[in-house]
Amino acid sequence: MHAEAVRVGGRPSRIGLMLDARRALNCEECSAHYRLHYDSDAEVSLTYWSVLAQEIITARHPRITQITSSCTS
Repeated sequence: MHAEAVRVGGRPSRIGLMLDARRALNCEECSAHYRLHYDSDAEVSLTYWSVLAQEIITARHPRITQITSSCTS
């Protein structure tokens, strides 16, 4: 199970991940925009991964990189 938030315009770290284009993830400090990329195992838990990614994005500001959060379980 793998999910990661990728800055808009960036590339996910793994090939073949699906994109959740319906949910916008934004850094509350600098308004950087991200999208959640995930594998088929993580699909059933998209809300969980989105909330976790949003928390990581906010916590890592201003150390934001192209791929901000990568979650694997």
